[in-house]
Amino acid sequence: MHYYQMVDRGDMGINFFMALIGLLFIILLVVVIFKLSRDNGAEKTKIDRHLEHNNPLEIAKQRYAKGEISKDEFAQLKKDLVEK
Repeated sequence: MHYYQMVDRGDMGINFFMALIGLLFIILLVVVIFKLSRDNGAEKTKIDRHLEHNNPLEIAKQRYAKGEISKDEFAQLKKDLVEK
């Protein structure tokens, strides 16, 4: 009797289904790990950008660029901020 005659055809379907579930679980696990690692980097970038925009010298530069303060006022602000 040959091996393929001894295997029950019903077991092959279950084995295929279980292998498919295992493969889908591994893919899901990889996607979750990738997403979590990527989100952490994006969050750090958002924090860095927030700190950069709230930097007093950066605010003074923006105000000078908009014309809200004069060149002399900007120079004085820059001097005061650099001293700290």
